Amino acid sequence: KLFLILLIGWGITMITAPNYVAVQAGPKPWNFTIMLFIGVGCAMISAFALIPTHSTIGAAWSSVIGAISIGMVAMALSGEFQIYNINFESE
Repeated sequence: KLFLILLIGWGITMITAPNYVAVQAGPKPWNFTIMLFIGVGCAMISAFALIPTHSTIGAAWSSVIGAISIGMVAMALSGEFQIYNINFESE
């Protein structure tokens, strides 16, 4: 069960990887640092909430929450919502 939970987070990371690169290579590359701070902050808050009550499963879910938050921030900062090869550009 633990591996399957972590697999969700890895899948989200792979799907949003083009957005990570777009933030790094964009006109404001320091936004990548902001993106990571937000993601790590969300992961830490969820870890403090979930690990005491759910142990390793809580840690896995906090990892998934961190991946989701980094992915969402990456999509917002890159200005592109990429799903596979379909681009939805926001202006």
